Amino acid sequence: MSEPGFRIDYQRFNPWWETSDIARELGVETFRRSDHPYKLTNAKQHRYFGIAGAAGSGQTELLLGLAAELVEEGVTTPRDVLYLPLGAPQFRIGRSLIEDAVSEFATYTRPTTNTDGYILLDDVHACADWAEQVERILMQYDDLSVIATVPSEAIALPDRINELDFPSTQDVTLPAKFYDYAQKTFNAASDTKSLPIAKDDTYPVRDEIARAARTGDTDELLEALRTVQEPVAAHNVEQRLQRLAMSYVTMSSRNRSPLEVAHDTELTIYRDVPRIERIETLDDLHALVALASENVGIRHEFTDLGDILECDPRTVRKYVEVLGDLFLVTPSYQYDYSRRRSVKLWLRDPLLLAELTDIDLELPLSREAEQLLIPTVVFDHLRRLIFYYNNDTETVAYDERGSEPIEYVIEGDAGTPIPITLSLNRQHHPEAAIQSFCNRYDAETGLVVGRRRDIGVTENAVSVPLWLFLACC
Repeated sequence: MSEPGFRIDYQRFNPWWETSDIARELGVETFRRSDHPYKLTNAKQHRYFGIAGAAGSGQTELLLGLAAELVEEGVTTPRDVLYLPLGAPQFRIGRSLIEDAVSEFATYTRPTTNTDGYILLDDVHACADWAEQVERILMQYDDLSVIATVPSEAIALPDRINELDFPSTQDVTLPAKFYDYAQKTFNAASDTKSLPIAKDDTYPVRDEIARAARTGDTDELLEALRTVQEPVAAHNVEQRLQRLAMSYVTMSSRNRSPLEVAHDTELTIYRDVPRIERIETLDDLHALVALASENVGIRHEFTDLGDILECDPRTVRKYVEVLGDLFLVTPSYQYDYSRRRSVKLWLRDPLLLAELTDIDLELPLSREAEQLLIPTVVFDHLRRLIFYYNNDTETVAYDERGSEPIEYVIEGDAGTPIPITLSLNRQHHPEAAIQSFCNRYDAETGLVVGRRRDIGVTENAVSVPLWLFLACC
Protein backbone atom coordinates (compact mmCIF):
# COMPACT_ATOMS: atom_id res chain seq x y z
CA MET A 1 0.00 0.00 0.00
CA SER A 2 1.09 3.62 -0.50
CA GLU A 3 2.55 5.60 2.38
CA PRO A 4 0.32 8.15 4.24
CA GLY A 5 0.24 11.53 2.52
CA PHE A 6 1.52 10.22 -0.82
CA ARG A 7 -0.70 9.23 -3.72
CA ILE A 8 0.46 8.38 -7.21
CA ASP A 9 -1.31 10.21 -10.02
CA TYR A 10 -1.95 7.35 -12.45
CA GLN A 11 -3.68 9.72 -14.88
CA ARG A 12 -0.30 11.37 -15.45
CA PHE A 13 1.08 8.13 -16.90
CA ASN A 14 -2.14 7.28 -18.77
CA PRO A 15 -3.28 10.47 -20.56
CA TRP A 16 -5.31 8.43 -23.08
CA TRP A 17 -7.98 7.90 -20.40
CA GLU A 18 -9.13 11.42 -21.28
CA THR A 19 -8.19 11.71 -24.96
CA SER A 20 -8.94 8.08 -25.95
CA ASP A 21 -5.92 8.05 -28.31
CA ILE A 22 -2.89 6.08 -27.14
CA ALA A 23 -0.97 6.40 -30.41
CA ARG A 24 -1.36 10.19 -30.57
CA GLU A 25 -0.58 10.80 -26.91
CA LEU A 26 2.66 8.84 -27.05
CA GLY A 27 3.73 9.42 -30.64
CA VAL A 28 3.74 5.65 -31.30
CA GLU A 29 5.33 4.87 -34.65
CA THR A 30 3.10 3.58 -37.42
CA PHE A 31 5.99 1.47 -38.79
CA ARG A 32 5.79 -2.13 -37.59
CA ARG A 33 8.82 -4.39 -37.44
CA SER A 34 8.61 -7.82 -39.05
CA ASP A 35 8.36 -9.57 -35.68
CA HIS A 36 5.50 -7.34 -34.50
CA PRO A 37 2.66 -9.69 -35.58
CA TYR A 38 4.10 -12.48 -33.42
CA LYS A 39 4.28 -10.24 -30.37
CA LEU A 40 0.77 -8.90 -30.98
CA THR A 41 -0.53 -12.48 -31.18
CA ASN A 42 1.19 -13.29 -27.88
CA ALA A 43 -0.45 -10.27 -26.28
CA LYS A 44 -3.88 -11.38 -27.49
CA GLN A 45 -3.60 -15.04 -26.59
CA HIS A 46 -1.91 -14.96 -23.18
CA ARG A 47 -2.96 -13.66 -19.78
CA TYR A 48 0.69 -12.98 -19.00
CA PHE A 49 3.31 -11.96 -21.57
CA GLY A 50 6.86 -11.23 -20.38
CA ILE A 51 9.19 -9.30 -22.70
CA ALA A 52 12.94 -9.30 -22.01
CA GLY A 53 15.36 -6.86 -23.60
CA ALA A 54 18.38 -4.67 -22.96
CA ALA A 55 17.99 -1.08 -21.83
CA GLY A 56 17.48 1.10 -24.89
CA SER A 57 16.28 -1.78 -27.08
CA GLY A 58 12.81 -0.29 -27.53
CA GLN A 59 10.84 -2.16 -24.86
CA THR A 60 8.73 0.81 -23.81
CA GLU A 61 7.96 1.67 -27.44
CA LEU A 62 6.98 -1.94 -28.08
CA LEU A 63 4.81 -2.10 -24.96
CA LEU A 64 2.86 1.03 -25.85
CA GLY A 65 2.75 0.11 -29.53
CA LEU A 66 1.08 -3.19 -28.64
CA ALA A 67 -1.48 -1.33 -26.53
CA ALA A 68 -2.21 1.11 -29.35
CA GLU A 69 -2.76 -1.73 -31.82
CA LEU A 70 -4.95 -3.69 -29.41
CA VAL A 71 -7.14 -0.59 -29.17
CA GLU A 72 -7.12 -0.07 -32.95
CA GLU A 73 -8.29 -3.66 -33.50
CA GLY A 74 -11.09 -3.31 -30.95
CA VAL A 75 -9.60 -5.87 -28.58
CA THR A 76 -9.68 -3.32 -25.76
CA THR A 77 -10.37 0.39 -25.18
CA PRO A 78 -8.09 3.21 -23.97
CA ARG A 79 -9.77 3.26 -20.55
CA ASP A 80 -9.13 -0.47 -20.22
CA VAL A 81 -5.35 0.04 -20.45
CA LEU A 82 -3.21 0.83 -17.39
CA TYR A 83 0.48 1.69 -17.92
CA LEU A 84 2.85 1.68 -14.94
CA PRO A 85 6.51 2.74 -15.41
CA LEU A 86 7.72 0.94 -12.31
CA GLY A 87 11.26 2.24 -12.66
CA ALA A 88 10.03 5.77 -11.96
CA PRO A 89 10.80 7.20 -8.48
CA GLN A 90 7.08 7.51 -7.64
CA PHE A 91 6.96 3.72 -7.47
CA ARG A 92 9.74 3.49 -4.91
CA ILE A 93 7.45 4.63 -2.07
CA GLY A 94 5.20 2.12 -0.34
CA ARG A 95 4.36 -1.57 -0.73
CA SER A 96 2.02 -3.58 -2.97
CA LEU A 97 2.16 -0.73 -5.46
CA ILE A 98 1.17 -2.83 -8.47
CA GLU A 99 -1.85 -4.31 -6.72
CA ASP A 100 -2.90 -0.91 -5.34
CA ALA A 101 -2.72 0.65 -8.80
CA VAL A 102 -4.71 -2.18 -10.40
CA SER A 103 -7.33 -2.05 -7.64
CA GLU A 104 -7.85 1.70 -8.11
CA PHE A 105 -7.86 1.27 -11.87
CA ALA A 106 -10.43 -1.53 -11.77
CA THR A 107 -12.65 0.30 -9.31
CA TYR A 108 -12.66 3.88 -10.58
CA THR A 109 -11.26 4.05 -14.13
CA ARG A 110 -12.38 1.06 -16.17
CA PRO A 111 -15.74 1.41 -17.92
CA THR A 112 -18.48 -1.04 -17.01
CA THR A 113 -18.20 -3.05 -20.23
CA ASN A 114 -17.24 -6.61 -21.10
CA THR A 115 -14.02 -5.52 -22.81
CA ASP A 116 -10.80 -7.20 -21.65
CA GLY A 117 -8.25 -4.94 -20.01
CA TYR A 118 -4.46 -4.79 -20.15
CA ILE A 119 -1.95 -3.95 -17.42
CA LEU A 120 1.37 -2.75 -18.88
CA LEU A 121 4.19 -3.09 -16.36
CA ASP A 122 7.36 -1.41 -17.61
CA ASP A 123 10.57 -2.34 -15.74
CA VAL A 124 8.50 -4.61 -13.50
CA HIS A 125 11.64 -6.02 -11.88
CA ALA A 126 12.02 -2.73 -9.99
CA CYS A 127 9.41 -4.11 -7.54
CA ALA A 128 11.01 -6.84 -5.48
CA ASP A 129 7.83 -8.94 -5.09
CA TRP A 130 6.39 -8.24 -8.53
CA ALA A 131 5.82 -11.89 -9.43
CA GLU A 132 3.69 -12.46 -6.33
CA GLN A 133 1.65 -9.32 -7.02
CA VAL A 134 1.09 -10.26 -10.68
CA GLU A 135 0.05 -13.76 -9.65
CA ARG A 136 -2.60 -12.39 -7.28
CA ILE A 137 -3.84 -9.90 -9.90
CA LEU A 138 -4.29 -12.63 -12.52
CA MET A 139 -6.20 -14.77 -10.03
CA GLN A 140 -8.41 -11.91 -8.84
CA TYR A 141 -9.29 -10.28 -12.17
CA ASP A 142 -10.19 -12.79 -14.86
CA ASP A 143 -10.71 -10.03 -17.47
CA LEU A 144 -7.25 -8.48 -17.08
CA SER A 145 -4.05 -9.51 -18.87
CA VAL A 146 -0.53 -8.43 -17.97
CA ILE A 147 2.33 -7.48 -20.31
CA ALA A 148 5.61 -6.88 -18.46
CA THR A 149 9.11 -5.79 -19.51
CA VAL A 150 12.32 -6.91 -17.79
CA PRO A 151 16.04 -6.63 -18.62
CA SER A 152 16.83 -10.34 -18.31
CA GLU A 153 15.54 -13.50 -19.98
CA ALA A 154 16.08 -15.33 -16.68
CA ILE A 155 13.13 -13.57 -15.00
CA ALA A 156 10.79 -12.90 -17.93
CA LEU A 157 8.47 -15.78 -16.99
CA PRO A 158 8.67 -16.64 -13.27
CA ASP A 159 7.78 -20.21 -12.30
CA ARG A 160 4.93 -19.12 -10.04
CA ILE A 161 3.21 -17.42 -12.99
CA ASN A 162 4.07 -20.12 -15.53
CA GLU A 163 2.50 -22.73 -13.26
CA LEU A 164 -0.84 -20.91 -13.04
CA ASP A 165 -3.82 -22.30 -14.93
CA PHE A 166 -3.62 -19.38 -17.40
CA PRO A 167 -1.85 -19.15 -20.77
CA SER A 168 1.48 -17.39 -20.30
CA THR A 169 4.58 -16.88 -22.43
CA GLN A 170 7.74 -14.83 -22.89
CA ASP A 171 9.68 -13.26 -25.76
CA VAL A 172 12.61 -10.95 -26.32
CA THR A 173 12.95 -7.57 -27.98
CA LEU A 174 16.18 -6.70 -29.75
CA PRO A 175 17.29 -3.70 -31.79
CA ALA A 176 15.76 -3.76 -35.27
CA LYS A 177 17.46 -6.24 -37.56
CA PHE A 178 18.77 -5.22 -40.97
CA TYR A 179 15.62 -6.17 -42.91
CA ASP A 180 13.47 -3.87 -40.77
CA TYR A 181 16.03 -1.07 -40.93
CA ALA A 182 16.19 -1.29 -44.72
CA GLN A 183 12.42 -1.44 -45.04
CA LYS A 184 11.96 1.60 -42.81
CA THR A 185 14.67 3.51 -44.70
CA PHE A 186 13.07 2.79 -48.07
CA ASN A 187 9.62 3.75 -46.76
CA ALA A 188 10.97 7.10 -45.57
CA ALA A 189 12.75 7.91 -48.85
CA SER A 190 10.96 10.05 -51.42
CA ASP A 191 12.48 8.38 -54.49
CA THR A 192 11.36 4.79 -53.80
CA LYS A 193 8.09 3.21 -52.72
CA SER A 194 9.24 0.26 -50.66
CA LEU A 195 12.05 -2.23 -50.13
CA PRO A 196 12.01 -4.57 -53.16
CA ILE A 197 12.46 -7.65 -50.96
CA ALA A 198 9.36 -9.61 -49.98
CA LYS A 199 9.66 -11.02 -46.48
CA ASP A 200 8.16 -14.31 -47.64
CA ASP A 201 11.02 -14.66 -50.16
CA THR A 202 13.60 -14.71 -47.36
CA TYR A 203 12.22 -17.81 -45.64
CA PRO A 204 13.17 -20.22 -48.48
CA VAL A 205 16.74 -18.91 -48.22
CA ARG A 206 16.87 -19.92 -44.56
CA ASP A 207 15.36 -23.31 -45.31
CA GLU A 208 17.71 -23.98 -48.23
CA ILE A 209 20.80 -23.01 -46.21
CA ALA A 210 19.97 -25.82 -43.79
CA ARG A 211 19.08 -28.27 -46.57
CA ALA A 212 22.27 -27.54 -48.52
CA ALA A 213 24.37 -28.17 -45.42
CA ARG A 214 22.57 -31.48 -44.97
CA THR A 215 22.53 -32.74 -48.58
CA GLY A 216 25.20 -30.81 -50.47
CA ASP A 217 22.63 -29.77 -53.09
CA THR A 218 23.17 -26.04 -53.55
CA ASP A 219 20.97 -25.49 -56.63
CA GLU A 220 17.82 -24.64 -54.64
CA LEU A 221 19.80 -22.37 -52.31
CA LEU A 222 21.29 -20.44 -55.23
CA GLU A 223 17.83 -20.10 -56.77
CA ALA A 224 16.36 -18.84 -53.48
CA LEU A 225 19.17 -16.28 -53.12
CA ARG A 226 18.64 -15.04 -56.67
CA THR A 227 14.89 -14.78 -56.08
CA VAL A 228 15.67 -12.22 -53.39
CA GLN A 229 18.41 -10.49 -55.39
CA GLU A 230 16.64 -10.16 -58.78
CA PRO A 231 14.00 -7.56 -57.76
CA VAL A 232 16.80 -5.57 -56.10
CA ALA A 233 18.82 -5.63 -59.32
CA ALA A 234 15.72 -4.79 -61.37
CA HIS A 235 15.15 -1.68 -59.26
CA ASN A 236 18.86 -0.83 -59.49
CA VAL A 237 19.24 -0.52 -55.70
CA GLU A 238 21.83 -3.21 -54.93
CA GLN A 239 24.59 -0.67 -54.31
CA ARG A 240 22.20 1.24 -52.11
CA LEU A 241 21.59 -1.89 -50.03
CA GLN A 242 25.35 -2.45 -49.81
CA ARG A 243 25.69 1.05 -48.34
CA LEU A 244 22.72 0.49 -46.06
CA ALA A 245 24.34 -2.67 -44.72
CA MET A 246 27.40 -0.69 -43.68
CA SER A 247 25.19 2.06 -42.29
CA TYR A 248 23.38 -0.60 -40.28
CA VAL A 249 26.70 -1.93 -39.00
CA THR A 250 27.33 1.48 -37.42
CA MET A 251 23.77 1.42 -35.98
CA SER A 252 23.01 4.84 -37.44
CA SER A 253 19.34 3.78 -37.48
CA ARG A 254 19.08 4.02 -33.70
CA ASN A 255 18.40 7.30 -31.97
CA ARG A 256 21.08 6.61 -29.41
CA SER A 257 24.74 7.51 -29.20
CA PRO A 258 27.50 5.08 -28.20
CA LEU A 259 27.93 7.06 -24.99
CA GLU A 260 24.24 6.64 -24.11
CA VAL A 261 24.48 2.90 -24.72
CA ALA A 262 27.54 2.69 -22.47
CA HIS A 263 25.57 4.55 -19.78
CA ASP A 264 22.68 2.09 -20.19
CA THR A 265 25.17 -0.74 -19.68
CA GLU A 266 26.36 0.76 -16.41
CA LEU A 267 22.76 1.17 -15.22
CA THR A 268 22.00 -2.43 -16.11
CA ILE A 269 25.00 -3.75 -14.21
CA TYR A 270 24.94 -1.51 -11.15
CA ARG A 271 21.17 -0.88 -10.82
CA ASP A 272 19.35 -3.83 -12.36
CA VAL A 273 21.62 -6.77 -11.55
CA PRO A 274 21.25 -6.33 -7.74
CA ARG A 275 17.47 -6.51 -8.22
CA ILE A 276 17.59 -9.90 -9.93
CA GLU A 277 20.91 -11.61 -9.04
CA ARG A 278 23.23 -12.03 -6.09
CA ILE A 279 26.58 -10.87 -7.44
CA GLU A 280 29.16 -9.76 -4.90
CA THR A 281 31.53 -7.97 -7.26
CA LEU A 282 29.58 -6.05 -9.89
CA ASP A 283 32.81 -4.53 -11.18
CA ASP A 284 33.74 -8.00 -12.46
CA LEU A 285 30.71 -7.95 -14.77
CA HIS A 286 31.75 -4.55 -16.09
CA ALA A 287 35.30 -5.79 -16.55
CA LEU A 288 34.09 -8.74 -18.65
CA VAL A 289 32.16 -6.33 -20.88
CA ALA A 290 35.35 -4.32 -21.42
CA LEU A 291 37.37 -7.48 -22.04
CA ALA A 292 34.85 -8.62 -24.68
CA SER A 293 35.20 -5.31 -26.50
CA GLU A 294 38.99 -5.55 -26.62
CA ASN A 295 39.04 -9.16 -27.81
CA VAL A 296 36.39 -9.55 -30.51
CA GLY A 297 36.42 -13.13 -31.79
CA ILE A 298 39.31 -14.12 -29.50
CA ARG A 299 39.16 -17.33 -27.48
CA HIS A 300 39.81 -17.24 -23.72
CA GLU A 301 40.39 -20.02 -21.24
CA PHE A 302 38.06 -19.78 -18.25
CA THR A 303 41.05 -20.28 -15.97
CA ASP A 304 42.77 -17.25 -17.55
CA LEU A 305 39.64 -15.13 -17.09
CA GLY A 306 39.53 -16.26 -13.49
CA ASP A 307 43.12 -15.13 -13.01
CA ILE A 308 42.32 -11.72 -14.52
CA LEU A 309 39.27 -11.22 -12.27
CA GLU A 310 40.87 -12.98 -9.28
CA CYS A 311 38.06 -15.51 -8.92
CA ASP A 312 37.52 -19.18 -9.75
CA PRO A 313 36.42 -20.34 -13.23
CA ARG A 314 33.00 -21.40 -11.92
CA THR A 315 32.32 -17.82 -10.86
CA VAL A 316 33.40 -16.58 -14.30
CA ARG A 317 30.91 -18.97 -15.89
CA LYS A 318 28.18 -17.52 -13.69
CA TYR A 319 29.16 -13.99 -14.74
CA VAL A 320 29.00 -14.98 -18.42
CA GLU A 321 25.57 -16.53 -17.92
CA VAL A 322 24.26 -13.38 -16.23
CA LEU A 323 25.65 -11.09 -18.95
CA GLY A 324 24.08 -13.33 -21.58
CA ASP A 325 20.66 -13.15 -19.94
CA LEU A 326 21.04 -9.35 -19.88
CA PHE A 327 21.78 -9.16 -23.64
CA LEU A 328 25.17 -7.54 -22.96
CA VAL A 329 27.67 -10.31 -23.73
CA THR A 330 26.91 -13.67 -25.37
CA PRO A 331 29.30 -16.62 -25.11
CA SER A 332 30.43 -18.76 -28.04
CA TYR A 333 31.98 -22.20 -27.55
CA GLN A 334 34.02 -24.62 -29.65
CA TYR A 335 31.64 -26.69 -31.77
CA ASP A 336 31.12 -30.33 -30.82
CA TYR A 337 33.15 -30.08 -27.62
CA SER A 338 31.30 -30.94 -24.42
CA ARG A 339 33.94 -29.73 -21.94
CA ARG A 340 33.65 -25.97 -22.26
CA ARG A 341 36.97 -24.82 -20.87
CA SER A 342 37.29 -21.85 -23.22
CA VAL A 343 34.94 -19.21 -24.57
CA LYS A 344 34.65 -16.32 -26.99
CA LEU A 345 32.76 -13.30 -25.66
CA TRP A 346 30.64 -11.31 -28.11
CA LEU A 347 29.16 -7.93 -27.29
CA ARG A 348 25.58 -7.84 -28.57
CA ASP A 349 25.49 -4.09 -29.26
CA PRO A 350 27.82 -2.57 -31.90
CA LEU A 351 27.25 0.89 -30.40
CA LEU A 352 28.68 -0.29 -27.10
CA LEU A 353 31.61 -1.86 -28.94
CA ALA A 354 32.24 1.43 -30.76
CA GLU A 355 32.22 3.38 -27.50
CA LEU A 356 34.57 1.02 -25.67
CA THR A 357 37.04 0.78 -28.55
CA ASP A 358 36.98 4.49 -29.53
CA ILE A 359 35.55 3.91 -33.02
CA ASP A 360 34.31 7.20 -34.47
CA LEU A 361 31.10 6.27 -36.25
CA GLU A 362 30.87 9.72 -37.85
CA LEU A 363 33.92 8.94 -40.02
CA PRO A 364 34.29 6.29 -42.75
CA LEU A 365 35.09 3.00 -41.08
CA SER A 366 38.70 1.85 -41.20
CA ARG A 367 39.43 -1.76 -42.13
CA GLU A 368 40.21 -2.43 -38.47
CA ALA A 369 36.84 -1.03 -37.39
CA GLU A 370 35.01 -3.10 -40.01
CA GLN A 371 36.74 -6.23 -38.73
CA LEU A 372 35.29 -5.51 -35.28
CA LEU A 373 31.78 -4.33 -36.14
CA ILE A 374 30.79 -6.59 -39.06
CA PRO A 375 31.52 -9.87 -37.19
CA THR A 376 29.53 -8.55 -34.21
CA VAL A 377 26.48 -7.77 -36.37
CA VAL A 378 26.71 -11.12 -38.17
CA PHE A 379 26.88 -12.93 -34.82
CA ASP A 380 23.74 -11.13 -33.65
CA HIS A 381 21.80 -12.05 -36.80
CA LEU A 382 22.90 -15.68 -36.55
CA ARG A 383 21.47 -15.80 -33.04
CA ARG A 384 18.14 -14.81 -34.55
CA LEU A 385 18.50 -17.40 -37.32
CA ILE A 386 19.05 -20.14 -34.75
CA PHE A 387 15.70 -19.27 -33.22
CA TYR A 388 14.06 -19.73 -36.62
CA TYR A 389 15.57 -23.20 -37.00
CA ASN A 390 15.19 -24.56 -33.50
CA ASN A 391 12.90 -22.15 -31.60
CA ASP A 392 15.49 -21.80 -28.86
CA THR A 393 18.36 -19.52 -27.93
CA GLU A 394 21.27 -21.95 -28.23
CA THR A 395 24.42 -19.98 -28.78
CA VAL A 396 26.45 -19.65 -31.98
CA ALA A 397 29.53 -21.90 -31.84
CA TYR A 398 32.93 -21.58 -33.56
CA ASP A 399 35.51 -24.06 -34.83
CA GLU A 400 39.28 -23.68 -34.52
CA ARG A 401 40.33 -27.30 -34.98
CA GLY A 402 41.15 -27.01 -38.67
CA SER A 403 43.99 -25.20 -40.39
CA GLU A 404 41.60 -22.29 -41.09
CA PRO A 405 39.19 -21.07 -38.39
CA ILE A 406 35.41 -20.97 -38.80
CA GLU A 407 33.98 -17.92 -37.03
CA TYR A 408 30.46 -19.29 -36.66
CA VAL A 409 28.78 -22.69 -36.54
CA ILE A 410 25.03 -23.08 -36.10
CA GLU A 411 22.78 -26.11 -36.41
CA GLY A 412 19.87 -26.28 -38.84
CA ASP A 413 16.45 -27.73 -38.19
CA ALA A 414 17.74 -31.30 -38.56
CA GLY A 415 20.78 -30.74 -36.33
CA THR A 416 23.24 -30.56 -39.23
CA PRO A 417 26.09 -28.10 -38.57
CA ILE A 418 26.22 -25.06 -40.84
CA PRO A 419 29.67 -23.40 -40.98
CA ILE A 420 29.73 -19.67 -41.78
CA THR A 421 32.87 -17.63 -42.31
CA LEU A 422 33.66 -14.07 -43.36
CA SER A 423 35.89 -12.82 -46.15
CA LEU A 424 37.16 -9.68 -44.43
CA ASN A 425 40.77 -10.62 -43.91
CA ARG A 426 43.04 -11.13 -46.94
CA GLN A 427 45.12 -13.63 -44.98
CA HIS A 428 42.05 -15.78 -44.38
CA HIS A 429 41.05 -18.41 -46.95
CA PRO A 430 37.29 -18.85 -46.38
CA GLU A 431 36.62 -21.53 -49.00
CA ALA A 432 39.45 -23.65 -47.61
CA ALA A 433 38.05 -23.18 -44.11
CA ILE A 434 34.60 -24.40 -45.20
CA GLN A 435 36.14 -27.38 -47.04
CA SER A 436 38.19 -28.36 -43.99
CA PHE A 437 35.15 -28.17 -41.70
CA CYS A 438 32.98 -30.26 -44.04
CA ASN A 439 35.69 -32.90 -44.23
CA ARG A 440 35.75 -33.23 -40.45
CA TYR A 441 32.05 -32.99 -39.63
CA ASP A 442 28.72 -34.21 -40.95
CA ALA A 443 28.17 -31.18 -43.19
CA GLU A 444 28.13 -30.81 -46.96
CA THR A 445 28.02 -27.04 -47.47
CA GLY A 446 28.81 -23.78 -45.69
CA LEU A 447 28.53 -20.04 -46.33
CA VAL A 448 31.12 -17.38 -47.10
CA VAL A 449 29.82 -13.87 -46.38
CA GLY A 450 31.55 -10.74 -47.65
CA ARG A 451 30.78 -7.09 -48.30
CA ARG A 452 30.86 -7.33 -52.10
CA ARG A 453 30.71 -11.07 -52.72
CA ASP A 454 28.70 -12.29 -55.69
CA ILE A 455 26.27 -15.16 -55.32
CA GLY A 456 28.05 -18.34 -56.35
CA VAL A 457 29.42 -21.69 -55.25
CA THR A 458 32.96 -23.08 -55.06
CA GLU A 459 33.34 -26.68 -53.88
CA ASN A 460 31.48 -26.76 -50.52
CA ALA A 461 31.23 -22.97 -50.09
CA VAL A 462 28.31 -20.77 -51.16
CA SER A 463 29.19 -17.07 -51.43
CA VAL A 464 26.63 -14.49 -50.26
CA PRO A 465 26.93 -10.68 -50.17
CA LEU A 466 26.64 -9.18 -46.69
CA TRP A 467 23.45 -7.19 -47.38
CA LEU A 468 21.66 -10.27 -48.71
CA PHE A 469 22.78 -12.48 -45.84
CA LEU A 470 21.60 -9.95 -43.23
CA ALA A 471 18.31 -9.39 -45.03
CA CYS A 472 17.52 -13.10 -44.98
CA CYS A 473 18.46 -13.84 -41.36
